[in-house]
Amino acid sequence: MKTSIEFPDSLFRRAKSSAAQKGQTMTAFVTSAVEAKLAADETTAAEKPWMQFAGLLRKDRKEAGRILQRIEESSVKSNYQAKPVTFKGNGLETEFRGASLEQIRDAAYENHGCG
Repeated sequence: MKTSIEFPDSLFRRAKSSAAQKGQTMTAFVTSAVEAKLAADETTAAEKPWMQFAGLLRKDRKEAGRILQRIEESSVKSNYQAKPVTFKGNGLETEFRGASLEQIRDAAYENHGCG
């Protein structure tokens, strides 16, 4: 399909120069650039599902920026370590010490029709 696109002069010159260095036509260069951008957007959407709603805030970029910054900050892994907890005892029964969570879960639901 043919179409017309307006680029700022400086961007067009940079694109044309880069295409020439790679031995590509402008059509091939622009096609690969658009494909790369779409792939990157899809990756971002998969990694950050909340981004699908970011467009709703396009008129309030300042607020959108604050919200996205908070989301990024909250998704950073913390160094929090949960403290071991026991209830009136000495931890796990002997048979479960060293067992995986799956083994403990399977034993808990054994003979309960859930597995």
